[in-house]
Amino acid sequence: MRIPRYLYLTITRECNLRCQQCHFWTYKDPPDRLQIDELKYVIDQFCELNPDGIVVFNGAETTMRKDEFFELSRYVRSKGMISTCVTNGYNYDEAACEQMILEGPRYITVSLDSHIPEVHNRLRGRGDVFEKTVGTIKGLVKFRNKYPEQKVEITVIAIIFDENIESLGEYIEFVRSLNVDGVLFQMMSPTFVNTNKEDKFFTNHFFKDKERAKTILEELFLKYKDDHFVFLRGNDIEWFKAYIDNPEFLTEPACDSHNKNVFVELTGDVVLCAHMRNFNDGLCIGNVREKRLREILDSDISNKMKLLMEQCHRNCGLLACHKKD
Repeated sequence: MRIPRYLYLTITRECNLRCQQCHFWTYKDPPDRLQIDELKYVIDQFCELNPDGIVVFNGAETTMRKDEFFELSRYVRSKGMISTCVTNGYNYDEAACEQMILEGPRYITVSLDSHIPEVHNRLRGRGDVFEKTVGTIKGLVKFRNKYPEQKVEITVIAIIFDENIESLGEYIEFVRSLNVDGVLFQMMSPTFVNTNKEDKFFTNHFFKDKERAKTILEELFLKYKDDHFVFLRGNDIEWFKAYIDNPEFLTEPACDSHNKNVFVELTGDVVLCAHMRNFNDGLCIGNVREKRLREILDSDISNKMKLLMEQCHRNCGLLACHKKD
């Protein structure tokens, strides 16, 4: 059995925004979700498997229940391990920013989709989110600088879509001015857990001039390819361009999520990637309430799924979090 490098630990499916490209905010966590002691036990098991592994706090908005979030992040620290999270930065005061640096994950990524307030606010569904998110970023940077011994890294991530692609260069320099450690990008995807019959938002806001969009990305890569602040690699750009041409394009099998990642969902179900249930009639490979993580990962059904996923042609397999090293 290959030992996974990352544990994606889902701690909530609730969110305090109203994002247009994601409908997780319509969810309420079920009463049978994993409780703190159960989540800690999963972390214990992962630490036994890989003491050098990384715990990725997964969710909708991972900090919805801050007391639980910080209890878990402190616990990961107590095990000598590293954790990471993505946050929308919406519901933070100065004390929360300081606590995030002192007790939170080593790697913090904040979602900010544009330096133009109206663009970010429209995508995220609230009129004050840009102001609050930028305030949070500044607060995190302030306390990162105050406590350098914590070695916390702060990055900012943007979804690329039709409304912000023309201004990405200005956006990069705005983010640089916030003194974070880097900027990342992802392409707009079809709406997560879409609650409508049609995906009108994706249709209306995907790239209307595809050739222009690809040219902009090529120019950005050439300008910033040697800039360590900007996380844009040549193979990322090629993936982005192919995605612009056809969001459902297929690739040669390149995914290694089934070996490098393990996902523990809200009620304890275990999968090997976010789309694994598509290969398995909607089933998982086990549940941490019924079996230990090692036993689940070394089970017949897990090994069967790994063989199937070796042949996966979905383009998400080219993402850095999934792609073979």
